[in-house]
Amino acid sequence: MTTLISLCMIVKNEERTLARCLESVQGLVDEIIIVDTGSTDTTKEIAKKYEAKLYDFTWVNDFSVARNESLQKATGKWILILDADEYMQKEEHTRLKESLLRADPSVPQGFIFNVLNIVGESESNMSGFLPSPSVRLISNSRDIYYSRPIHEQLITSAGHLACTSLDITVFHSGYTEDAKQDKGKSQRNLEIIAQSQTYINQPLDPYNNYTLGNEYFNLGDYKKAVSYYEQAYNQADAQVAWMPKCVDSLVSSYLLMGGFNHAFNYIQVGLQRWGTYSDHHAYLGFLYQNLGFNDLAKESFLMAIQLGEEASHSDKHGAIVKSNLANVFPSQKLVEIYGGQRDTIQTVHYLSKVLNHAPQDTASLHKLISILAQAESDSSIIAFLDRIYPIAKPGNLLLLFRMSLISAAASLAQYYYQKLKEINVQLGEHELLHFALLNQNQALFQQTVNKHRIATDPTSPPPYKFLLIGTLLWGAPEVPANSIAPEGNPLFRIGQSIHALIIGAAPAVIVEEDMSIYIDFLITLFNLHAFEAFDLLMNHLTGIEALNAIADYFFANNQLELSLNYYSILLEDHSLYASGYENLANLHLNQGEIEQGLLFLEQAVALNPNKAALYISFCRYSEDAAKKEFYKKSLLHKIPHLNDLPFIASM
Repeated sequence: MTTLISLCMIVKNEERTLARCLESVQGLVDEIIIVDTGSTDTTKEIAKKYEAKLYDFTWVNDFSVARNESLQKATGKWILILDADEYMQKEEHTRLKESLLRADPSVPQGFIFNVLNIVGESESNMSGFLPSPSVRLISNSRDIYYSRPIHEQLITSAGHLACTSLDITVFHSGYTEDAKQDKGKSQRNLEIIAQSQTYINQPLDPYNNYTLGNEYFNLGDYKKAVSYYEQAYNQADAQVAWMPKCVDSLVSSYLLMGGFNHAFNYIQVGLQRWGTYSDHHAYLGFLYQNLGFNDLAKESFLMAIQLGEEASHSDKHGAIVKSNLANVFPSQKLVEIYGGQRDTIQTVHYLSKVLNHAPQDTASLHKLISILAQAESDSSIIAFLDRIYPIAKPGNLLLLFRMSLISAAASLAQYYYQKLKEINVQLGEHELLHFALLNQNQALFQQTVNKHRIATDPTSPPPYKFLLIGTLLWGAPEVPANSIAPEGNPLFRIGQSIHALIIGAAPAVIVEEDMSIYIDFLITLFNLHAFEAFDLLMNHLTGIEALNAIADYFFANNQLELSLNYYSILLEDHSLYASGYENLANLHLNQGEIEQGLLFLEQAVALNPNKAALYISFCRYSEDAAKKEFYKKSLLHKIPHLNDLPFIASM
């Protein structure tokens, strides 16, 4: 039988993803060649299950050498190249085979696939795809081989490899945050580069500069990253395939560094070259928003979304580099803007847009449920959410239950809890204790404590917070010894102070190192509607830092009356932080109360003199020429490069 396609791979310790990769090509490839560079896990055993031809290879810090070794073992007419953290779609197998039957394998050539890099924290919490067209299939010719020790490239003895694009997709999960941390890819890559003669004692070509920039970017060294990116940008032909990504990385790096003038310049380059895509409109909106120009930011974000929607209607890509810039990112930013303006209708609208594109965005789902629960009936909320998260899928049901808990939507949580019981989904002790507290179900709380007396789940920390809240609300339920916070835990010290308060003794002051845990404890009490306990702690244990944090939390979560009450207390005591003054300023400015808003802005600037947006907001709203000039000069003295931005220079 003629071998049509050989799959060639190099691997090392890929037990987490190899099976998925090999499963995705079953029925497509006739031969699997795997060159193993030193696996110590179950990688080889997994490969053998798929009848792969395994070859051990001593790693020499050069990817091209290892890849060429795999190519030499292939017997198929065509060679498919994948990494273990990549996979294909079986629906595309037939179309790919049909394309190859029309091509001539005796001619050295390659086929470019659309590689979609999954970006975000993890695959289960992805934020989008980063397209990266790449040669993934070649004719089996001794004339084709890999060059470069890292970021290896396919070439021929004559130099350039002739390639044709095919509408075939490869998904790549290796550059999610958890995968990068797991493998230490960037640090490894820099070590290879440091030892490679390709990079030693000779000028780097544009592509090498670009790839070095990527490694430093991944390590968070943006200053070094832009140094290499700019060399690549200045040296390379403007039409090279990686130029859009290079400009994107320059913009991202400068924004992260606060180099707004340089970011603006590269955004203008992006708009001139790729302005029909969403990317640089979204970046421009982000820059405007960071500098306090929310009106201009809104225009740019809306344009990014419009371009993305127009592209999707034509079955095209809305973004040239990062897909989330065409929908999710600008929608998230509009949520921030409209939320700050107290425009609930538009906030809900753009939260819905976010979740339609990124249903795994739990922060947006939490915010949406919190807003809806304050104004809508349970039945309308359930119907609305079911359009995005059909509860016929148990995973969606569990997600909606958890988000209802976190959002303190008690009746919604009760609805989803009953649905989970109907299909016998077992909940963890954290969720059961949280649910019992939210619904004031002391019997369920004690039942859960009793059930988990022997041992708590070893994969998650014991539910100290909920046990402490139960003790505060209902006395002292019998709890397992290993569920009581140990003395070194902040909740132990907080619990001691609460106990002293209850029995009439002098409670210990909440120390600075425990403050963030204490603030979270207070917020949880409020969200559980444990208002008496909340007021008790606020009146007797809460200092200035926690009071400011609670006031800001209420302001951000549409509890306006409560936040203003606490802000008033802090104002009278001359203890309000900069964030509170800024919130009050924005509230008054959005309501058209300019004079009062400007007074609060001046206080915010005095307490937070390094925040550029505060100066800019003052200059944009004030009609006092002398004060405007003073604040503009003060800003440019602190951050001179902002004067390079035309919309600030003309302010």
